[in-house]
Amino acid sequence: MSLIPETTGAIGEMPVQVLDQTKKYIPEGAIYKNLQPVAVGSRADDLIINASADTYSPGSNNQVIFNLPSGDHFIDTSNSYMTFTVTNNNNTTGGALLFDNSALGLFDRFTLTVSGTQVEDISAYNVWCNVLMAAKADPNYRMFAGSHMGTGTTIAGPATNHADLAAYVAATHYKGATIAANGASLTVSIPLVSGVFSQSKLLPMFAMGQTQAIWYLAQNGMVSAGDACNYNLSAVRLVLRKVTMEPAVVNKLKAEISRIGAIQLGYTSVQNFSDSSASGNTLNVKADARKKSIKSAFTVLRTQANIESLTANKYSSFIRNGITKYTYSVNGMYYPSQGVLINSTNHSEALTNLKRCFSHLSDAKAQGIVNQYNIVSNVHGGVGGDYAIMAYDFQSVDGLQSGLDTKQSASPINVELVRSGGGACRVDVFCVYDGVLTLLPGGNCLVMD
Repeated sequence: MSLIPETTGAIGEMPVQVLDQTKKYIPEGAIYKNLQPVAVGSRADDLIINASADTYSPGSNNQVIFNLPSGDHFIDTSNSYMTFTVTNNNNTTGGALLFDNSALGLFDRFTLTVSGTQVEDISAYNVWCNVLMAAKADPNYRMFAGSHMGTGTTIAGPATNHADLAAYVAATHYKGATIAANGASLTVSIPLVSGVFSQSKLLPMFAMGQTQAIWYLAQNGMVSAGDACNYNLSAVRLVLRKVTMEPAVVNKLKAEISRIGAIQLGYTSVQNFSDSSASGNTLNVKADARKKSIKSAFTVLRTQANIESLTANKYSSFIRNGITKYTYSVNGMYYPSQGVLINSTNHSEALTNLKRCFSHLSDAKAQGIVNQYNIVSNVHGGVGGDYAIMAYDFQSVDGLQSGLDTKQSASPINVELVRSGGGACRVDVFCVYDGVLTLLPGGNCLVMD
């Protein structure tokens, strides 16, 4: 629903359709033709895939590998998930373990390979998942839907007033569920955060060839209440939403691949660049993203002390660290040209630019897309911390291949952060880009990004 009325008749009327010749206006709700209740025969079911090993731990067997089965079916990956049991192997001295915001914090890298071609490779995967959680997951999601991901404490019912909600967010901002020492365990489920897995098209497994997804366990992916961080994962499974259609549909698609030589899937993925060496009043971080269409970029800061600590949130505790302005530049062009100002009492421009990355500002839905409770310290009672996700949207128009072309750029993207004070920190830059996966006859594929 747009805040700007769309009309073809008098100003302020609801959207209408125009009858040929007569020029009379008929409201959408009063049109009773061209209805065809025709459905394609299909069936949705859960396809459970076991991981390649029985148990995983950060120090040894740390690659959680899944091979997706081929066949005359489709996979709805946007409605699929991974489930597993986490066991705390610390003794009492080692202490309880907490998820770093959620169970997504356990994995620091994700790769997807199709027919031997690497389609995605997302490093700092847990940081990126926490950027998305901080930006888009509202408190009600954490309290209810997010609880199955180990996001921690829930409350008996929805918050009845602002004070309840503010107190809840402040208390659980970075905290995940707690698993006691001496062998206690918890089973959780997480969504499949990936460009290919998050796109809306069904994956045609009869055309995908050998498809392998790997999640890599971080070295210390949990927060310890003591002096150790020992745990393992078991009963790791992918629960895929399998869609089986009538043979005529599959045969038609196979014939289409043979006729035109390929089918294509568009997706949006992300590439990470980290820098822990930047220092001084101006931090310059290089993001050497060579892509045909960079859609947007997100920058977050984390303290080096937290990253090196067993007892701190490494992947979800972002800081402003004295930043007063940020700018992105490519080949001498600045985005935005004047930079985005930010300080401890003014996050409004940074928040607005973050919203731009997810939707149009004139779209009423955009007002709920970014969660101000998580992002801004001085909005609605001062919950959260003094930080911002420093983002910028490079798209001038909507659609595939409409971002910033850096494939042949003489210099990579540079993030310039002006600050006053602040200590040692790690800067993570995430460049979101478009890609096209072309599926060829015989199970082969090409990637263009």
